[in-house]
Amino acid sequence: VPVALLKIRVKIGVGRIYADILDISTSFNEALFSLDYNLIKGSEELLFFEDIIEIDDRIYWYPVEQQTRLIKFLRQGDIDMFNSELSKICDTIKKRNNSTGMIKAICFGIVNCIINVVNELDTEEFTDEVEDMLKFKSLEELQDRMKKMAASICNFINEKKQCGNEALKNAMLEFIHENYTENGLCLDMLAEELNLTSKYLSKVFKEQVGCRFGDYVRQIRIKNAKKLLIDTDMTIKEIVSEIGYGDTANFIRTFRIFEGVTPGDFRKIRS
Repeated sequence: VPVALLKIRVKIGVGRIYADILDISTSFNEALFSLDYNLIKGSEELLFFEDIIEIDDRIYWYPVEQQTRLIKFLRQGDIDMFNSELSKICDTIKKRNNSTGMIKAICFGIVNCIINVVNELDTEEFTDEVEDMLKFKSLEELQDRMKKMAASICNFINEKKQCGNEALKNAMLEFIHENYTENGLCLDMLAEELNLTSKYLSKVFKEQVGCRFGDYVRQIRIKNAKKLLIDTDMTIKEIVSEIGYGDTANFIRTFRIFEGVTPGDFRKIRS
């Protein structure tokens, strides 16, 4: 039966030619080594030992720092940076002359990085993809399967992150609306309330709300000041105290920036 009909890919390893029949075992071992080297030369079907350069005093290379970056990019949901770093690792593997055993160790080390991140996600969603990834026959095939799985993981992480950020956004806005009348309201107060760092909250607030924390607080205070100017007879000083401003001059200056007129003129126009 023709091999093509069976859909079987045949790999042939070829050892060197020796004059002495006693060296046939050496040639056989070289052929086996050539087949193992197929891990790198995944697309080739005929592999000659003579084509494989072996360096006796090779320096073994293992991508420890690169693997750390792979995990970092995966946790961040950054598929582009993950793929870029993975390509660099695979290109380096192809260029260096590590032993086949070392190459396998590197490959399974990278696989382990992905599995560790999957375990952190506490989900069974990627069980089948992990099993499929482990069936690689060459470095090229492993790289393709890793990219596919990494894309699924990053999508999962980004969707989860978006839901988490939406909840955080609501918590931040609720805190501001409940406490904008406090003169000391600041980002550090919010960070302490939510048990997060000010730097992180500042970044998320800008991304989710579209402006900085301080700008949003000023908008809320000016909005409520306008309401009090129209609906009450409170003095400017009383309104300043009511909305959380500690300085009347600062309030008047900010109000003019937002509305184009002073609070007093605004009240006259609206009344």
